[in-house]
Amino acid sequence: MGKGVLIRSIIILIPMISIGCILMPQEERNPGPVAEGGVEVESFLEYRAITVRWQGDIQANEYVLQRARDEIDSVGPYTEVYRGRGTRYVDRKVEDDIRYVYRLDIIQKGNVHEGKQTGIGVGNSAEVDLNEPNNRMEDATALTSFKRGTMYYFRFSDGRELTDIDWYKVKVGGGKSVYLQIQEDGVVGMTTLWMEIAGKEPFLAEQGKWYELRNEAKTEKEWFITIYPDVESYVAEKMTGGTVRGYTIIRSDSGALPPDNGNTGGNGNGTGDGGGTQPGDGGGTDNGGGTDNGGNGTDNGGGTQPGDGGGTDNGGDTDGNGTDGGGGTQPGDGGGTDTGGNGTDNGGGTQPGDGGGSGGSIQEKSELFERDETGRFIFFLNEQRYQGTSYTFWKYLDQQWEVETGMSMELVKESGNYFGGYGFFFAGGNIEGYGESMLVLQIQKDGNYTVGKAVEGDYYEVIVPWKNSVYLRKGYGVKNTVGVKWDSQSRHYIITLNGMEETRFQDMKAPVCSGRRAGVVAVVTSIEQFPQTPVKVGYK
Repeated sequence: MGKGVLIRSIIILIPMISIGCILMPQEERNPGPVAEGGVEVESFLEYRAITVRWQGDIQANEYVLQRARDEIDSVGPYTEVYRGRGTRYVDRKVEDDIRYVYRLDIIQKGNVHEGKQTGIGVGNSAEVDLNEPNNRMEDATALTSFKRGTMYYFRFSDGRELTDIDWYKVKVGGGKSVYLQIQEDGVVGMTTLWMEIAGKEPFLAEQGKWYELRNEAKTEKEWFITIYPDVESYVAEKMTGGTVRGYTIIRSDSGALPPDNGNTGGNGNGTGDGGGTQPGDGGGTDNGGGTDNGGNGTDNGGGTQPGDGGGTDNGGDTDGNGTDGGGGTQPGDGGGTDTGGNGTDNGGGTQPGDGGGSGGSIQEKSELFERDETGRFIFFLNEQRYQGTSYTFWKYLDQQWEVETGMSMELVKESGNYFGGYGFFFAGGNIEGYGESMLVLQIQKDGNYTVGKAVEGDYYEVIVPWKNSVYLRKGYGVKNTVGVKWDSQSRHYIITLNGMEETRFQDMKAPVCSGRRAGVVAVVTSIEQFPQTPVKVGYK
């Protein structure tokens, strides 16, 4: 009886529902996709790849993923990178240190619904951080010996930030101590990493210093440590850009404060050990006779800088002179495997500073350097007529080059090809029989520097070939303070990078520069991508 009633009720209700559907207004029947186009974007999980995910929508016929470059002060035009029914896409066509914005459009019955939300990501060739995800306390990585990590910070044109925070956990036995040390790649003195232990006041970690965790209790205690970037060291204030840095966090249970030259990893001659202040020290900066060395260290050749005493990368490898240079630090310097005297790519300067040239012809273009509201000079160029040829542009400063005090300048490159140098010239002036002559000091985004001499609009002499310095910060939007002064006793010029003496040199070849004029310099390479990416450099 009850069953029959139920069946009759269903038969009666079905027509009523059908009639109701016919009478419903069109906008109620077709409300459009539920999803708003929101995407979840993850960077640094794979080598030079960005992973984008989104929620599925049963009303969607197709998804279209759009991507745009984040420029200096706006987002560039969107282009389609994926179309289909999937809900995940790995974007492998990304460039190093370029910021990207992603938008998901949804197609429903032939209509395109543009996504209202966007996600941000960065392409980078930094090593994959195997500790991730450890951005929350509940995901903290257990630290039992040492861990390699990466730290990053990027600021986008709309003010959004892409930043990292790493959590670690350390167990300390009752009445015992554990010691922690941070070693950031390519840093001397203070690191660019803030460290917070067990919720106490955070502090900027000092390179190679041991910090004690003392457990006064009788039972085992677990400590939580957070590491995050010092923003001002990654991107200049009010600017876009950013970079990625590598570091090692080390734990010691020796029961006494370990010495600074202790064995941090344990082999003596292996890839990651040695006995110096960097994991892997002992002979060269990184290895000390390890697997890739040939006796003097991976990056050194027995010297403290890449390329000193041998080749750029080896200094005693199977070629005897180094993989990249025969004594030079960049392809084209000195006659190594990639060079042929002037360099495969250079011959006259298609790559700044290598072999023959340092950025094409040198031209005074004062109008390209303008002061902003803070008093800084800003070089900005985004004209396609400069495409395909290298140029070095410069502008005289009002103040003179003072031999007694030297000069120092804060430099920031916000965009442009990473080969393009930027910096300043000094000791400039007109020399009889030669013309306008000056000494030029430049750096690059990837931590290289060079010194050369320019005479009458041409590069006349390379005094210090391009070298990589551990004192230079790498990345776009990153501040580097570069200085030069004259030492009257040794009669050498002294170059300082971020307050540390990097090298000394003499100007010996005629014409010897001795003028009092100084100015700012910017290189525009032959492989700039105008108008997508302008060249922008700040000087203060």
